[in-house]
Amino acid sequence: MNQNGNKTNVPPVWLYALLTTFRNFLKKLYFKMVPPGVAVFEKATSIWMSKALGVACELNLADMIGDGEMSIDELARKSGTNPVALYRMMRLLAGECVFRETGDRVFANTRMSKAMMEGDNSIKQIIMQHVSEVNFDLANVMEKSVRTGKNMAFDELGMDVFTYLETHPEKNELYNKAMSNTSQMLGTALLSAYHFKNIKTLVDLGGGEGTLLFQILQKYKDMKGIVFDFPHVVKTARETARRFGVEDRIQVEEGNFFEKMPPGDAYLLKNVLHIFDDDRSIKLLKNIYKSMPAKGKVLIVEAVIKSDNKPALGKIIDMQMLIGTETGRERTEKEYKALVEAAGFTFRKAVHTVSPFGIIEAIKN
Repeated sequence: MNQNGNKTNVPPVWLYALLTTFRNFLKKLYFKMVPPGVAVFEKATSIWMSKALGVACELNLADMIGDGEMSIDELARKSGTNPVALYRMMRLLAGECVFRETGDRVFANTRMSKAMMEGDNSIKQIIMQHVSEVNFDLANVMEKSVRTGKNMAFDELGMDVFTYLETHPEKNELYNKAMSNTSQMLGTALLSAYHFKNIKTLVDLGGGEGTLLFQILQKYKDMKGIVFDFPHVVKTARETARRFGVEDRIQVEEGNFFEKMPPGDAYLLKNVLHIFDDDRSIKLLKNIYKSMPAKGKVLIVEAVIKSDNKPALGKIIDMQMLIGTETGRERTEKEYKALVEAAGFTFRKAVHTVSPFGIIEAIKN
């Protein structure tokens, strides 16, 4: 569901899982067939592809090309770049199906590059945020973090990441939009895999601009919602609610969820618990438990890690949590089950979605 209320089709979860398994099989087969040095070196060079994606977003290249085609000279003129250098970057991206060279130095968008255009279902800001200077600086000190087990945010930024964002408005704005990108991307997957029925008031803790909550409210017309986050984070939530057409069914509240908790019969935690260690996660869950009625639900949306040797987004994000947060970490389904039960909840189920993220559902006894 997008901001205009239009449905976005997604494949069923079983097909997504099958395609993921097949993809992983082909990748594993390929890396078994080539010399091991070639395989490892190929993985190491992905840093350049990541940065090229970020630069393409910063330059608005996908938006400039739109639904047509554009020569590299025209694209360079519009983007204020060097045509020879730009062509070399576009050639790299086109080789990975992000853009397509349709003729001699002429490019068009592909399904993937269109996802980097502004508008519904865009991932433009999340790419820019992931490959930002801050994240690259933190990635450069991974060795120190692995040696010591400590986060490097204070060493690199002089403060924790969230204080840094609060004191740098332009970076905070990008971060908020990036989180909204992930919520928009994730919303369709969640709504197709999980039924938010029989919920009167859904509280989105750490909900940012409220994008995920507002997608849910679009589908469930009788539901009300509360967006709860720090003041500098929720300042655009009401405007976002108007774009989704749900402004008459939402409240926007400011605060720290370790200090106060808005009442509701269900609570949504998207990418919240992975910031905290077990003790603080349990403390937050206990605060939720006290604030909800019997049979209330807590819904935890995270990149749940499976106990296997297969590639997973959660394993990548876990390194970001190690380096950039004081005690954050990604967890397995078993570890989330232990958290909710330690807070007094009954673990109900884990729901897989057509995305790297899953939903842990727990109920108050």
